[in-house]
Amino acid sequence: MSNTFSSTPSELWDSVASEYDEASYGGKDGLYPANKYRSEILLDFFETAKKGTVLDAGCGTGQMTRELLKRGWDVTSVDYSKEMLAVAEQKTKAIGLNGIFIHCDLKELAKLDRKFDYIMLNGVLPYVAVEEEPQVFEQLRAVSHAQTVLLSAHYNLFFNLLSFDKWTVSAIADTFLSTLSAAERNLASEKITSCISDPNSALDDERTMKMESPIAYPEKLRGFGFAQQDLAYYNFFYLPGKFQAEQKHDIREKLECELRRDWRAVLLARGFVSIAKRSS
Repeated sequence: MSNTFSSTPSELWDSVASEYDEASYGGKDGLYPANKYRSEILLDFFETAKKGTVLDAGCGTGQMTRELLKRGWDVTSVDYSKEMLAVAEQKTKAIGLNGIFIHCDLKELAKLDRKFDYIMLNGVLPYVAVEEEPQVFEQLRAVSHAQTVLLSAHYNLFFNLLSFDKWTVSAIADTFLSTLSAAERNLASEKITSCISDPNSALDDERTMKMESPIAYPEKLRGFGFAQQDLAYYNFFYLPGKFQAEQKHDIREKLECELRRDWRAVLLARGFVSIAKRSS
């Protein structure tokens, strides 16, 4: 995980709000609809969960909000992007649904003055800087009670090991070599880099989100007062990520169905969903 990563400004989301659903869920322009599979994991959970109140924290354009409203859930939706929130409310009203939409940052959730049975962070936490996480989780606890379930989606740190580019180096150094001195890690990183023909050819030239280890994440959650109950992977690749344009959608979709909770997903899936309960 990069130590220089900072939280993503709301202006970035404002600029993509109008076409976000079509690209991320609908596969517009041939893009792989990864968010559709992430939503499947969440909806599978809600399919058997006891009905209650849901906070869609960082609701974006409200795709999951609408799916839950259709199924009779009581949903409150918040986002710090005014444009995303406006699109969410407009699309919800357009199909005859009534939702509660509030302009609110994750760091000020307490102002909602309400506790929820379920809190959903659908791909939101990867855009929150590490140094801001304690404040965000403090706010999550302020709007939760003893039995609240926290559902959150993250980018998988170990996916970088399959990519074998400049992010591979940091993934190995930060994860497996963390007990070494800085000088020893730097030396190891130089050796690894020397094996890569083009270390700067990466799926992401600049990180816009932080990565999480699916193995270490339960411990991180415990530190914030939540206990993980389940974990499922999504957004599968069968070639290194830098060959994104050459991946066949039908093969990736088959992997989504077969490997969602398989150990091989640790390297093949770019994202994972964590489901946890408040523990303290």
